Amino acid sequence: MELDFVYYLPTSTPSNWTVTFSGQSYALAGDLARGTTVVDPGAGPGPGLDPSPTPSPGGPCTAAAWSASSEYGSGTTVSHKSHHWKSKWWTKGEEPGSTGEWGVWQDLGAC
Repeated sequence: MELDFVYYLPTSTPSNWTVTFSGQSYALAGDLARGTTVVDPGAGPGPGLDPSPTPSPGGPCTAAAWSASSEYGSGTTVSHKSHHWKSKWWTKGEEPGSTGEWGVWQDLGAC
């Protein structure tokens, strides 16, 4: 049996879709982003563990200081509150360290 899933933009990819026929469940196989690790359910880190890398102490802050009035493109590195930060996408006015793990700024460690 062949089953086609058709989706249209702006959906980036189908994910977490399952289909059940005669009591047997099937899921989509798909491409994963580079750096993704596939684990069996329950085999990954437990809820008490932080999967984020621990920032290591660095040298002096050499990147330009962050400014609320400046615009930053994806991949821009700034320094703010004794840390280096890298923007994940375009941003303006979002303070590094204030948007959480899923926010625009990635903490590159102390400086």
